[in-house]
Amino acid sequence: MQAREALRAAMAECHAFQYRPDGANDYWQTPQETAARGHGDCEDLAVFCISRAFTRCPTAAWRLVIGDVPAGRHAWVEVQEGETVLWGDPAPGYGQPIEEPQWYAWRTPLWAYRFDGERFLDKAQYAPRGDAA
Repeated sequence: MQAREALRAAMAECHAFQYRPDGANDYWQTPQETAARGHGDCEDLAVFCISRAFTRCPTAAWRLVIGDVPAGRHAWVEVQEGETVLWGDPAPGYGQPIEEPQWYAWRTPLWAYRFDGERFLDKAQYAPRGDAA
């Protein structure tokens, strides 16, 4: 399966969950916790999404991105497919994956975490193409 289809399928799974903010005590749930609880905030849903997408397309360069949106700090998933960077927001109501750079108009990425299939690696300043700088 290609990265685009893997991302869409994983996002469809996430959209079945209820979005519920953590509040002041931010805790990143494991994918298993999100599945069992049936809800999570943006980071929880992004963690679940990236883990499910990775199982479908383990050769792609997956990363979780933290950035600013008009409502505040937010998390989403990105993947590089050839020369194109695709993003997907697993929080219900935020849409399907689209290609950059359209989303830069209302999202400011700050940090990226690469995902190796088991854990998130090195928090790094966001770089729009390839691995985080």
